Amino acid sequence: MLPEYGTFRRIFTEENFQAIPGYRQLIYNYLKEDSIPPVPFQRMVERYPEQAQRVFQAVLTKRKFKLNRDFPALMRRYKGKWLGHKPKPWVTVKGAGEQGSKGAGG
Repeated sequence: MLPEYGTFRRIFTEENFQAIPGYRQLIYNYLKEDSIPPVPFQRMVERYPEQAQRVFQAVLTKRKFKLNRDFPALMRRYKGKWLGHKPKPWVTVKGAGEQGSKGAGG
């Protein structure tokens, strides 16, 4: 189960993501929580690469953060136990009024 997935997704889709209350803490929570796989991050990077770079620059306070260079290391640091394993089926829980999606880890 992915807590506050709707808000997580909004952070990566809205230009003015810094106006979303608690955006930085939510991203950190997703990074630090062992039960959350890297898939949500990977999806956002694939779908919204420019926005994802801005989000990580802001959250990590690293203006020089570059997706192609730094994202793999970020995932190894926080999601290393998940990397190299075959993805298992999971369900994305979205906020009220949004349709949930099911996926096989991707």
